[in-house]
Amino acid sequence: SSKTNFNDRVEEVVAEDEENDDDESTGILLRTVLCHTLGGLPVPLLTITDFKAPVTEIANRKYICLSGRVHPGESPASYMLDGVISFLCGGSEVAKRLRKIAVFKIVPMLNPDGVATGNNRCNLAGHDLNRTWTAPSVSLSPTIYHWKQLLSMQIERRNRRNDRST
Repeated sequence: SSKTNFNDRVEEVVAEDEENDDDESTGILLRTVLCHTLGGLPVPLLTITDFKAPVTEIANRKYICLSGRVHPGESPASYMLDGVISFLCGGSEVAKRLRKIAVFKIVPMLNPDGVATGNNRCNLAGHDLNRTWTAPSVSLSPTIYHWKQLLSMQIERRNRRNDRST
């Protein structure tokens, strides 16, 4: 199923980072869980950056947040984000530079329940998650609720940093 292939691919990316002996590419990927879906599926949150840098340097980097598959039928988004993740975790000079100047927060699939059940636009509650964006409910659209919380935290962090520098 799409759900299994997606989770398998996330596992592959994490394993590649953990098993890679190249000092340039290890320590660049952190996988956590953004939240769980209505169906109980974990929603992976991938953080990609150069974690070997000092904490203060990482804290001053810009954040770039990417997400995909809010509508289950948007399968090209999975291929696009898979390519982005593979590129950012790769050994090219551009990827290395990007990891030194930015922190990438990536949720490859915001509606894994919809993908797993074959829905085209809705989650298990029957909601089109794009329509819940303005006022998401933690109980009916938890992925959008938690993604917006993460985005809000990044905006607040940036604003605090900007206030200190003025």
